[in-house]
Amino acid sequence: MPERIDLADATVEYQIWGAGVPQIVMLHDGLGSIAQWRDTPAALVDRTGVAVMAYNRPGHGRSAPVPTGPWPTLWLHDQALLLAALLDELGIDEDVLLDDEEEGAGDDEEDDDEDLDDIKSGKQGDD
Repeated sequence: MPERIDLADATVEYQIWGAGVPQIVMLHDGLGSIAQWRDTPAALVDRTGVAVMAYNRPGHGRSAPVPTGPWPTLWLHDQALLLAALLDELGIDEDVLLDDEEEGAGDDEEDDDEDLDDIKSGKQGDD
């Protein structure tokens, strides 16, 4: 069952499968949500033996606020900071970030190699 947590300017809905501190954190794209992962988180727990967490960014699921109007220029940076705050609040400091994006035009495989330290420090891309 998803839970909600208040962080700075947002309320974030998240769910944890398995026991202990999550070591796998599942991200979703702009049209995704916890529900769209279906049985994947539970299957990952079964196959890896580690806890898994997924969350809804603001505007998805029961996370808030729901953005209105044009997205701000730094929206992706702001989302990375929000993720870092969520991970800190839940005591997650060693993890694997797993996204649901398919490789495609404009997708740089090197972007997938960013680690938690980069996210927490606000480092973006090739900074």
